[in-house]
Amino acid sequence: MRMKREMRSLAKSFKNAFCGIYGVIKHERNFRIHICMMLYVILFSVIGQVEKTDVLRFVLCFGAVLAAELVNTSLELLCDAVSSGFDERIREIKDIAAGAVLVTAISSAVVGLITFLDPVVFGRIMKVFFEMPYVAAIVVLTLPFAVRFVVKRGK
Repeated sequence: MRMKREMRSLAKSFKNAFCGIYGVIKHERNFRIHICMMLYVILFSVIGQVEKTDVLRFVLCFGAVLAAELVNTSLELLCDAVSSGFDERIREIKDIAAGAVLVTAISSAVVGLITFLDPVVFGRIMKVFFEMPYVAAIVVLTLPFAVRFVVKRGK
């Protein structure tokens, strides 16, 4: 009986976590930007035949950026619940949390640039684009969908 209750509690915890992530995807543009960037990094990793260690670095970067964005959003919501008017301390808290996201995003971008600008990886990507132009076309054709996903507002 106790184990069944614990399993239900665990399932409810996962459900709550996924609901939180869904809410952030739905309402936070920056989170959607990070998701799009993540998908393009995955795509270019496959095209460029990126080494497994680089893929692992990307996974860590994805986790760090998305987690930072989730924490930032939760802090913003908490601050808004605590203070309805302008409060200099609340502004500073929000700025610091946003700064944490910026630091993780910039660090992750540097990891990506170092990986994709490696002459071997860059050469593989260019070779695929020149030998199979439909791959480049697919990448270009996905951009409007990515933009639409990013700019949609809570729909």
